[in-house]
Amino acid sequence: MKSIIDSVAQVVWSNHPSNVVSPEICLADFPLLPSPCLFSLCSKVLGVGILAGALFNKAPLLVSIWRNRSVAGMSVGAVYGETMMCSNAALYNIYRKNPFTAWGENCLLFIQNLVVIGLMWSFSVPTVPLPKRLLFVVVSLLYLFVVLVILPSEYVHFLITANTPVMVYSRGSQILTFHRCGHTGTQSLITTLMNLLGSCIRLLTTVSEIGWDIPLLSGYLLSVFLNIALVSQFFAYKEDTKRYLTNLSSKKDD
Repeated sequence: MKSIIDSVAQVVWSNHPSNVVSPEICLADFPLLPSPCLFSLCSKVLGVGILAGALFNKAPLLVSIWRNRSVAGMSVGAVYGETMMCSNAALYNIYRKNPFTAWGENCLLFIQNLVVIGLMWSFSVPTVPLPKRLLFVVVSLLYLFVVLVILPSEYVHFLITANTPVMVYSRGSQILTFHRCGHTGTQSLITTLMNLLGSCIRLLTTVSEIGWDIPLLSGYLLSVFLNIALVSQFFAYKEDTKRYLTNLSSKKDD
């Protein structure tokens, strides 16, 4: 039993950014935990919870798109932008050797966004032509090559800094698309709420597991405000969205 507790302690408290938290300090009076150790433990549990939730983050959106055979209300720029943000965040944290529980959802969301892009290519009207698809693949591979092979380590912080304008463009274009359409189409409120909740929790877990990484924290704070704007649109356009989806279902049945 002691060996199990020691192993868990190493996972939770080793390499902690604070000098008042370590496996030795936290286990000194176990099962009584000092408040910094308890806070760190709660943050680690929340981080694992975000990873679990991230596995299903895009599921409601994917089901909605597949069921309606439509990507109505979806901003192309928002999808591409979010994909880039997830890849940048994952690469930045890999370079910094931050705990996976503090950023791992970015990898999971990156993979799910690739699936969303595939559906978007299939169900867009008109469909995305093959040359544009190939261009996206080539540019993405070239970007990964530059970041992983060429980018000097002293410039790695630009990965996360670059996410700020990309996030403003991505979320802003989606907000603008909803406004222009007058409804939220086949987009998922559940997915957007999960994004909002995840950003809020990440503010807490970043401070606990990584420290006061200002670029990361400012990005999560900006994400909170932009996701609040998106969520508010789902409620503002609720009735119009119902009417649109009803009409879409009727046309599909015909």
